[in-house]
Amino acid sequence: IFTSLNPRPDIYCVILRAENRCFSAGHDLKEAGIRSKTEPDFRARVNPTINASFDAVYRCRVPVVAAVHGHVIGMGFAYASLCDVVVASEDATFNFPEISVDTVGGPFWLKRVVPDKVARYHFYTAKAFTAEEMERWGFLHKIVPKEQLFDAAMEVAKEIAKNYPP
Repeated sequence: IFTSLNPRPDIYCVILRAENRCFSAGHDLKEAGIRSKTEPDFRARVNPTINASFDAVYRCRVPVVAAVHGHVIGMGFAYASLCDVVVASEDATFNFPEISVDTVGGPFWLKRVVPDKVARYHFYTAKAFTAEEMERWGFLHKIVPKEQLFDAAMEVAKEIAKNYPP
């Protein structure tokens, strides 16, 4: 979807959001671990698709505003970190639980958004960040009640769109 936006001159900002219980519970790491053992080419088949989707968000021609709520875990956290601005609901929690399922990947993304020592602690303990903590580290633009999340993200998108294209 993101790559299809790039040629459109009528789009000035995009909101990345989810409608269910959470923004993203991430990739099923246990399933991926099992499939990697039973299907030797599993990661070789899946990783290019994952990397292409990350790249599409990161290289989107227009600014991307993430509207996150509930769990923002693993790949969901990675997607949010690729966005230009992040607005969160009060119930948002952020986590890279990879260490608890014998895999890695979170440190790369965590170090993009919080200081190194903070990233290391949270990665090694698999402890989630609250929305307030992420706002304190500068990752979040603002925190709002869940029922106001989309409107708050839309307000930010409209503010950005007024100045776009530069």
